[in-house]
Amino acid sequence: MKKFFSLLIAIIITSSVFGQTPDQISYQAVIRDATNALIKEQSIGVQISILKGSINGSAVYSETQTPLTNKNGLISLEIGKGINVTGKFNSIDWSSDTFFIKTEIDPVGGTNYKITGTSQLMSVPYALHAKTASNFSGTIKESQISDLKHTIDTNTQLSEAEVDSFVDNNGYLKTEVDGSITNEIQDLSLVGSKLKITKNGTATTIDLSGYLDNTDTQLTESQVDAFTNNNGYLKTEVDGSITNEIQDLSLVGNKLKITKNGTATTIDLSGYLDNTDTQLTETQVDAFVDNNGYLKTEVDGSITNEIQDLSLVGNKLKITKNGTATIIDLSRYLDNTDTQLTESQVDAFTNNNGYLKTEVDGSVTNEIQDLSLVGNKLKITKNGTATTIDLSKYLDNTNTQLTESQVDAFANNNGYLKTEVDGSVTNEIQDLSLVGNKLKITNNESAVTIDLSKFLDNTNTQLTESQVDVFANNNGYLQTEVDGSLTNEIQDLSLVDNNLKITNNSSATTVDLSKYSELPTQSGNSGKVLTTDGTSSSWSAPAKPSLTEVLTKSSDAGTKTITNVSKLGVGTSTVTSGAAVEINSTTGGLLLPRLTTAERDALAKNPGLIIFNKETGKFQGYQGFPESELFINHNTFIGNLTFSGQSFTATETGNFTKLVLNFQAAVTGGTLKIYSGNTVTGTPIHTQSYTVGAGEQEIVLSNAINVVSGQQYTVFVNTTCAYYPFATYAGGTAFTVNLAFPGDLWMKVKFGKSLWVDLH
Repeated sequence: MKKFFSLLIAIIITSSVFGQTPDQISYQAVIRDATNALIKEQSIGVQISILKGSINGSAVYSETQTPLTNKNGLISLEIGKGINVTGKFNSIDWSSDTFFIKTEIDPVGGTNYKITGTSQLMSVPYALHAKTASNFSGTIKESQISDLKHTIDTNTQLSEAEVDSFVDNNGYLKTEVDGSITNEIQDLSLVGSKLKITKNGTATTIDLSGYLDNTDTQLTESQVDAFTNNNGYLKTEVDGSITNEIQDLSLVGNKLKITKNGTATTIDLSGYLDNTDTQLTETQVDAFVDNNGYLKTEVDGSITNEIQDLSLVGNKLKITKNGTATIIDLSRYLDNTDTQLTESQVDAFTNNNGYLKTEVDGSVTNEIQDLSLVGNKLKITKNGTATTIDLSKYLDNTNTQLTESQVDAFANNNGYLKTEVDGSVTNEIQDLSLVGNKLKITNNESAVTIDLSKFLDNTNTQLTESQVDVFANNNGYLQTEVDGSLTNEIQDLSLVDNNLKITNNSSATTVDLSKYSELPTQSGNSGKVLTTDGTSSSWSAPAKPSLTEVLTKSSDAGTKTITNVSKLGVGTSTVTSGAAVEINSTTGGLLLPRLTTAERDALAKNPGLIIFNKETGKFQGYQGFPESELFINHNTFIGNLTFSGQSFTATETGNFTKLVLNFQAAVTGGTLKIYSGNTVTGTPIHTQSYTVGAGEQEIVLSNAINVVSGQQYTVFVNTTCAYYPFATYAGGTAFTVNLAFPGDLWMKVKFGKSLWVDLH
C-alpha cells in the first residue's frame, strides 16, 4: 500500500512550476490520499531534497516545511525558504549535473513521511543557473551564443515620462476612439440550445442540443391520461378524505405506537428513561419530613400573617405587620435643589423679561441650524455670512505611506513572516478562562492563575440547608401544605341580589344591602318601568298610550307609531266614502319623502311605494315585477367539469340577481367570479364567496349586476359542477380553468327588471 501511495503522489507533482526569483524555486503540488481523494484545507508535513546525478543520488540540500492545502488540495511553497536540514540552497552548482526533486509527505502535518515522490528538474531556473556563471574567462565561439541562457529583468522601472514616450512611439491608444468603453465587451448568448458570442455579426452559432439529457421518458398529457386510466391509478379521493391516511406517533405514559393502525406494535420506552436521579417514594418523603422536624400544620391558623411589606405614606416609610416598627423619614432625601415656580410666577417672569410667547415669523423650524461639511470645509447652515472653517490641518497624515514594493522590501529585509510557519492560523489566539474563582489566560502553559475569591461579595447572609431547616423548626414555619390544597384559604365576596357574604366559609354571615339601595330588586323585571307612590318604589309594566294621548300631547307625538287607524282626514272632520286618507287644504299640499337614489334603494321593496327622487327630479314608484330566468341546460346525460365556467347571452335588460348550478359536492368558502364578455380572463365585474350543499344550489349575488339584453357575460366557480358534454346552447359555451370547453354547464340565470319606474 505504501508503494501505491508513493507512485500516486509522484505522478501528481511532476507538473510543478518554477519561478525566476533568486535563491528560491516556486513549487506547487496537488495532494491526494491512497483513495485518490483530495486532502483539502489541512496542514501537512513536507520534506524536500535536491538529489544530484540520479533519482537515487545523494542529497545536496534538504529542508522541511508545513504548508496548508487549499480547497482544491493544492500546496504552494518556495524551495529554499524552509527549515534547513542539510546543505545550502544558494551553494548548489546547477551547471555541474542533472538534479532531481524528492518530495516526502506526512498528510497529518508531522514528520512521519508516508507519501514519497521524485521527479527530475527538466530545466534549471535561469536566475539560479546564472549565479554560477557570473564569473567567466576564456573564449566564446559564435556558434555557442545561441545556446546561452540569459537573465531577464522582470522589474523594469520606468518613469511616467518614459511610459508616455513609449506609448507615443509605438502607436498605442491614449483615448477611447469610438466614444464607448464598453462596446468591445462581449458575452455569451444562449437561445434555446443555440450558443454564440455577442457583438459579432459573423459569430458561429454552436448547437448544444446534442448535449441535452434526453434520457428521461417524454410523455404528452394524453399519454399520461391513458397511462393513468390503464393502470388503475386514483384520480379522485375515493373515501372523501385527503387526511385519513396521515399517521402520527402516540405516546401514552412510556408506550409509543403509530396512530390509525389497529394492529400497530406498542413500543415500551421505559428502558430508555433517565433514572439516574434520586428516586423517592411518597413514604420515603414522609419519613424524611418526620425525622427532620418539618412543620406539617399551620400553628397559628394563617399562612399569610407572616408576610410583610413596605408602607410609604407621604415621606414616612415603615414595615407592615409590626406594631413597633420604626418609621423612617425620607424627606431629607428629597431633591429640593431646583427652583420651584408657580405658573403665575413663570408668566410674570416671561412678561417682565421680554420673552416671546408666540412665533413671530410663522415658522417654528426656520431658526434650526445644522453643520455642513463639504470636503474639509465646515460651516453652519442658514447663515449667508457664516465663517468657513478649514479642517484640513486637523487631518491625521502622520501614518507612513508605503507602496506595495516598499512593503515587500521592508518585509524581506527585516525577516517578517509571509506564511504561517507552524501550520495553524489560530494557535496564537488567546482567551480568558474562569474555573470557579480561578482566572488565567489560555494557550499559555505557564500562565499565572489569578484567585478572584477575595473579590467576591460575601456581605449577604450565607446559610446552609441545615441552618435554614433549624431556622424553620425554631420559628414554627410551615414546611408543607397540611390540607392538600394551596387555594382553599383564598376567599372572595359573593353578591346575590342584595345579599353579600364571604366565600369559603360555610358559617359566614350574610349582610343584607337592600337598605343601602334606592332601587327594588332588578332580577326578573326586564322591560318594566320604576314607579313610586311617594313612600316606596316598585317595578310595573309600561302603560300603552292612547291615540288621544299621542295626538294631543303638545305638537310632538314623541316618535310613537300610530297603527290600526281606519281612516285619516287632514283639514276635514269627515272622510269621503271610498277614501282611506283625505287632505283638505287651500294653503298646503302633500309632500312625499324626498330621497337620493342610494337612500331609495335602501328601502324595503314593497310594490306601490312612491317617493320623490331628488337626484333625478322625478316621482318614482316601485312596481315589484317578478323575476325571470334563463335555463342553459338540463339534459339527462350529465358529466362533471372541474373549475367550471359558462358564458350566456342576456335575454333582457335588467338585474342579474341569482345563479343556480348543480354542484358535485358541498362547498365551503368557494369563489364566484362574473366577467363581461365571453371570457374568464382579465378583471371580473363581480367577485364573491359562497357556501352551498351538493346538487342544485342557488347563489344569491351580494350585489345585483345590471345586464343589457343581447350582450354576453361569463360566470366561473372554482369547484366541480355538472355539465352536458355536447353544445346545445347557442348563446355561450362552457369553460374550464381559462379555456373554452365543448359543451354547456347545467345552469340557471335569474333576472329582475328595474322595479323603480318614473311616474311622469
